Amino acid sequence: MPFDKAVADQVLAKCGRHCCLCRRFRPTWLQVHHIKEESKGGESTEANAIALCVTCHIDVHTKRPFTQRFSFEELVQHRDQVFRLVDEGKLCQADDSLSEFIIDESSLQSTTEELKLSALAVKILVSAAEVESQIMLHASVGRRDLSAGKYSESVGMGRRLSETEEAIEQLVYDDLVKDVGYEGTRWQLTHKGYQVADIAMAMAIATE
Repeated sequence: MPFDKAVADQVLAKCGRHCCLCRRFRPTWLQVHHIKEESKGGESTEANAIALCVTCHIDVHTKRPFTQRFSFEELVQHRDQVFRLVDEGKLCQADDSLSEFIIDESSLQSTTEELKLSALAVKILVSAAEVESQIMLHASVGRRDLSAGKYSESVGMGRRLSETEEAIEQLVYDDLVKDVGYEGTRWQLTHKGYQVADIAMAMAIATE
């Protein structure tokens, strides 16, 4: 079950809205994750909660051959260190210790610019990433309906449908989403897709 709002609020306050792995300030781009997965008996308590940005959340769940996955004990230590740094006033948005992540983010920003995605493609990608949902293009009588997270739109059968299909083709071509086998009607974000969505959101926040 999801975390109770009071528990999530407490965790987000203690970490100062920083990701507990990369330690970046991600004010509206964090998810509260079960350190011990619910499927393995993990409870929705503060002791079992950690705040992660979307990119790090995907890394925690990703299995790669010949690499060491995050253990329960390691995640707890990362979380407690961030809690302590925030409590001591040593971790804030402008902390110089985050420079290595800012450099990495600039590199990813250059990548997003090189991709030359349309505004619609970015909107679809970010909307799906926000709630970790699939992108779906449903066939209805006389029209098609697009859904990506909280964003949905009836795209008809004309120009808007062509624009939507082109936007999704861009995402597929750049390996940001992959077809999940429903004859071109459902797509799942790739790890690269979540990274690009993460940076796109950060860029949007910076310009607000």
